[in-house]
Order: sequence, then structure tokens, then C-alpha cells
Amino acid sequence: MHISLVRLDEAHNVLLNETKALIDLTSKTLVQYLQHQDHMSLEVIPSQINEVAGALLLLGVKAGSQALRTSARFIQKHFEGNQPLSAEQVDLLLDPLASADMLIENLKNKQPVLQSMFNIALDSSQKLQSVA
Repeated sequence: MHISLVRLDEAHNVLLNETKALIDLTSKTLVQYLQHQDHMSLEVIPSQINEVAGALLLLGVKAGSQALRTSARFIQKHFEGNQPLSAEQVDLLLDPLASADMLIENLKNKQPVLQSMFNIALDSSQKLQSVA
């Protein structure tokens, strides 16, 4: 089986574009949650974040994937326990998404990707883990 470089490049671009759209949607939903405190809006967030984490794993960014999976578990636990999220917790949840967004933008623009981009994401996910 032979896959052309053109096809691989197309698949890579689709992955980046779909991941970017999912990051934007998830971030927007979290911000709207802060405004309206609609607990049911959190239901799909863990699966969306896990999808972004999977995309980062495909892109070879294990640290970012790990930070996002920790965030997804945190939200899932709060959703199942019917516990509200504080503004501080939402900010910590947005950090790994922002790091993933920067990564996607850098890849789309053929810019260098630094592992240090995920230091804040990992720190934020560890803070969430310690609170959980």
C-alpha cells in the first residue's frame, strides 16, 4: 500500500483544521458556561477535550495530550457529581486548550513548536488534579 505525500499532507491539514475548530468550540462552551452556569453544557466537553488530546498524540505531543486528558477527567468528575465549576477552574481548563491552539497555529503556519509551550498546560492540569 502506497500513500502519496500529497495525501499525507492533506490528512495533516484536515487534522489541524478539525482540531482547531474543536478547540474553538470547546473554549467557547467553557466561557459560556461561566456566563450562564448551564451544567448540561459540560456534558460533551470531556469527549471533545479527549478528541483534541488524541489529535495531539497523533502529532507527537505527549505532554499536551496528557494535560488535556487530565482536564477531561476533571470535568467528567465534576459533571457526574453535579458540581459547579468555579471561574478559576475554568481558567485552568482553558490553559491546555490555549496551548493546543498555539501548537495548531504554529503547525499550520510552519512555525517551530517548542515543548515549553505546554509547561503552563501541564501546571494547570496538575493543579486541577490536586483539587479533584
